[in-house]
Amino acid sequence: MKDKRKRQSLILDIIKKHKVKNQFELLDILKKEGFETTQATLSRDLKELGIVRVRDEKGEYIYKQMEKEEIKIEEKLKIVFENFVKEVKRVNNLILVKTTPGNAHGVASLIDHCEIKGLEGTVAGDDTILVVVNNLKNAKEIERRFKELVSI
Repeated sequence: MKDKRKRQSLILDIIKKHKVKNQFELLDILKKEGFETTQATLSRDLKELGIVRVRDEKGEYIYKQMEKEEIKIEEKLKIVFENFVKEVKRVNNLILVKTTPGNAHGVASLIDHCEIKGLEGTVAGDDTILVVVNNLKNAKEIERRFKELVSI
């Protein structure tokens, strides 16, 4: 547990001091600092710390910790949709959400944590999310809501 706290503290320091673009770069910096870890462990750490990839002023993706004043889940969803969602398409009571490569899991996790009426759950691949909704009426409403989050 002590190593985990030290590692997570170091991750926060690295994210604040450097424009880290991907997990491989972060793993390399951690290794240079004496922390060898796996990509899976790093992914869990990033999730626990509230660190997400966002576009910087140059339009490049970098890691950033979400503000400590808890941003409402809807605001987080809007940020994530603006940065990573490319397409939202409904097929009956199912909604397909296309993301940039490697970002479907993070977006799906956030969707799962929203308390959206009628949403039963998500299944995520690398760049595609299947959103399962309990009926057609709710699916139409959720599709509309998702499309409002990002100009598609």
